[in-house]
Amino acid sequence: MLLLAITCLLWSPAWAKTDVSAPQARLLITVVDDNGRPIAGARVTLEHAETGTLRTGETDHVGRCALLDLPAGMYRLRVEKERFYTITVPDVRLPENAAIEIVLRREQEFVEVMEVTPSSAALDPWQTAARVELSASEILTLPTPVMRDLRYALAMLPGVVQDPSGDLHIAGSATSQTLTTLDGFTITHPITGRLDLRVSVDAVREVSVHHSRYSAEYGRGSGGVLELSTAMGDDRFRFSATDVLPSLQHRKGLHLNNWTPRATVSGPLRKKRAWFYEAAEGEYDVTIVEELPRGADRNRAWRLGDLTKVQVNASASHLLTFTLLTHRFRSPYDGLSRFAPRETTRRVSQGADFFALKGQVYRSDGLLLEYGVGLAHFRDAERPRGDAPYRLSPEGAGGHSFRTAERRAHRLQGILNLTLPSFFWHGRHEVKIGTEWIHVGAREHVRRRPLTFVRADGTPIRAVSFSPAPETRLTNVELAFYGQNRWVFASRGVVELGLRLDWDSLHRTARWSPRVAASYLLTADRRTKLTGGLGLFHDATPLDVVLRSQSGRRQDLFYAGDGRAVEEIVETTFRADVRALASPRAFIWSLGVERQLPAGFVLSLEFLQKRGHHGWVYLPAPESEGATPARSDSRERSALSPAAGPLMRHQVFELRDHKRDRYDALQVTLRWNVREMHPLLASYVRSRARSNAVLDFAPDMLVLGAQAGGPLPWDTPHRFLLWGWAPLPKRFTLAYTVEWRDGYPFLVVNEAQRLAEPPNRRRLPAYFSLNLHLERRFRFLGLHWALRAGINNVTNRPNPSTVNNNVDSPHFLTWGGTERRTFVGRLRLLGRK
Repeated sequence: MLLLAITCLLWSPAWAKTDVSAPQARLLITVVDDNGRPIAGARVTLEHAETGTLRTGETDHVGRCALLDLPAGMYRLRVEKERFYTITVPDVRLPENAAIEIVLRREQEFVEVMEVTPSSAALDPWQTAARVELSASEILTLPTPVMRDLRYALAMLPGVVQDPSGDLHIAGSATSQTLTTLDGFTITHPITGRLDLRVSVDAVREVSVHHSRYSAEYGRGSGGVLELSTAMGDDRFRFSATDVLPSLQHRKGLHLNNWTPRATVSGPLRKKRAWFYEAAEGEYDVTIVEELPRGADRNRAWRLGDLTKVQVNASASHLLTFTLLTHRFRSPYDGLSRFAPRETTRRVSQGADFFALKGQVYRSDGLLLEYGVGLAHFRDAERPRGDAPYRLSPEGAGGHSFRTAERRAHRLQGILNLTLPSFFWHGRHEVKIGTEWIHVGAREHVRRRPLTFVRADGTPIRAVSFSPAPETRLTNVELAFYGQNRWVFASRGVVELGLRLDWDSLHRTARWSPRVAASYLLTADRRTKLTGGLGLFHDATPLDVVLRSQSGRRQDLFYAGDGRAVEEIVETTFRADVRALASPRAFIWSLGVERQLPAGFVLSLEFLQKRGHHGWVYLPAPESEGATPARSDSRERSALSPAAGPLMRHQVFELRDHKRDRYDALQVTLRWNVREMHPLLASYVRSRARSNAVLDFAPDMLVLGAQAGGPLPWDTPHRFLLWGWAPLPKRFTLAYTVEWRDGYPFLVVNEAQRLAEPPNRRRLPAYFSLNLHLERRFRFLGLHWALRAGINNVTNRPNPSTVNNNVDSPHFLTWGGTERRTFVGRLRLLGRK
């Protein structure tokens, strides 16, 4: 009913006001890619051969651009778009040629010689979203620490940081607050919100990251949007292979480092009608921790993944795409580090499968219908290495991990989007409406064994035990409706208005998200653009937070100084009433200015402010807030009479909507890519990510202390990035990445794992990394190859990622997880000419 109401409202009498008078001459340009898919946003330039008069335009959502009131004569047509090769048609005669179709070819790493050139970057006057992108060539060329992992390439974008565990944080938000999609479908884990379903970097065609001002089409993510677009075959058979040879490392001798073979095959099933794309990858990693003794200092992990896609054009205006993505991962000693010896690690296994069917139907009048269904299934487990009691001391951990977990989750998603034909009323209007339906199912079984904290002399200071927890199950149904209107009110300006409604069966509350964004070219030369917008953005219901309320009870025993008498017993439970909570959301506004400089440089300045409200966090319930708190130093209680007995306390953590996050960022970016093959990007971001509730209380969280505000764990106040590549003589290419930022904050605790300082007051040392890679392309055995050699962390800076944070430890503030200068190599088969 909402969709019908929006359609009736937008399909107003303004349609009758559209000017249908016959012009002197009219040219309709249709732009499609190799697979017949319409290309929106392609720039069209028509130049009169005699007078030199220019007419410009941009293709709409069905790839059409109509130029009206054209004098008869000969014209020169140019069509270009980023990530595609520019096409020029020198002899377009009007009025004889009333319509013309242009096929733009996507840029390839290696192509045959053709009369095409890479497109040049220009200010897009109609883009209102604060968005940054990475192309396929940038993902494969930039020298990141782990080039086989897409997340490390994404961390090279301004506003995107990667924490020590590898998770990404966009615009100061938690990983679970980011909406991550693969070809239009959500692929994050339904319980944790993490990106556990991996895809080969060779299969990624383009990545877009939206920080703010994104349209109402995107919901359930106040942190931002991460869009992954994968490749598809064309009418030529193509193949490639990467890292077919393993690499070595010189740590404690010469050893295998990793072997990450990847291969792609694509081509036509039926030319101009059906195509396929296949990308397979494998990974075998050997991690060596130098601080651990031989024989117990390494972890060997492996991973397999495969992406299969098929596109069939049922007709010229009906396109169908089938996608199948699988992922498997095993790590026998996961978590191995200087402070976590081999016996304390876990056996970790992960598996994920994703299937999707997506269709597009479009008509010549501009109507576009997009529909699809996707199913994702996740399985993961973690198991300890044995049954020995787990102990934590100032020297580190010992024994076997206390946690065993098995999880199953699925997401069934249906989408339906309808883009109406554009109409004119005080400018051009492009209206899009849509709906989305998601069914999420989760099952989790966690078993926890007792553990003990001991002092340096071996006497116990704290013992933790858990009651048996049953297997928990949770289901949720999510519904969403949205409508948006893109109003081009002038040749220089556009306004985008949107409204979104979300509802789910767990929370049972309607969540409205109004949004507005605008863009305007300030100068007549179209080289300066002002963009701004604001809106309300809601988060998805966090299932992992809700599941904690079904985890059973935890009991903490605190011992006196002699390690014999129990001074205090604290029993902790978690409870949640989801329907009594407000929906977590964020109000975001941003303002940006872009200026196109001489020599192809583009300078941009962006300010973003985000205010998160009603975040869900566990806090002490009112009935337990008045209880006598435990004292941080048990020696103070040794003078008490043993006859008094231990102090009994019951603590209830209740899920509340009191969390408030704040993020402010000022970003300056300079980019240059007159030629797409040799880009450059330099950026500086001054930001602040803070919250009034830094601690994330959970049954497995062993840190004790009062909830407090402070910097978020991924806060980086200062960050500088520089990356790109440049051609050298004799077909060599030099690729480089430079990153400098502040270190991440961390907690400081005592031997009982109580907070010894306000949370996140201290930071790891500042991070600096310089990577330089040299690559040469050559031909051998009739095939084209690319051989690369390089150095990561040229300056050999340690860049620690962990620290001994126990103030009672003799190794307090000893850094771990350090990096070393490494030499890397890569051999890629690019294919035939």
